[in-house]
Amino acid sequence: MRIDPQLEQSQDVKSLLEENLKYAKEIYTSTEKTRRYILWGQVFGFLKIIIILVPLVLGFLYLQPYLKSALGMYSSLFGQNDGSSSSLPLLGGGNSDLLKQLEDLQKSGKLRDLQKLLGQ
Repeated sequence: MRIDPQLEQSQDVKSLLEENLKYAKEIYTSTEKTRRYILWGQVFGFLKIIIILVPLVLGFLYLQPYLKSALGMYSSLFGQNDGSSSSLPLLGGGNSDLLKQLEDLQKSGKLRDLQKLLGQ
């Protein structure tokens, strides 16, 4: 008994189609896993950025008054009460304030006491 060549070809094509369908399903499941992996990677990447930026922004907003007062104390330490960006008193900026303070100390007699303490 001989099998019809068309029927044999049809069965070969059918087996090839079934095998192709099996591989297509495997590729689909692999693609879905990859898609989910990429999606979660994007979500966690966004969360990382949020976790880093939100504390920085909130910290800046809440610490701004403290930073201003600290910078104000620092600038008043060097005689820059007007908030200008002049140089340090020892470098030429604010010499008039320093001289005025020295004159006040001299008038009050505290300059002599200071010189005695320094051994001059």
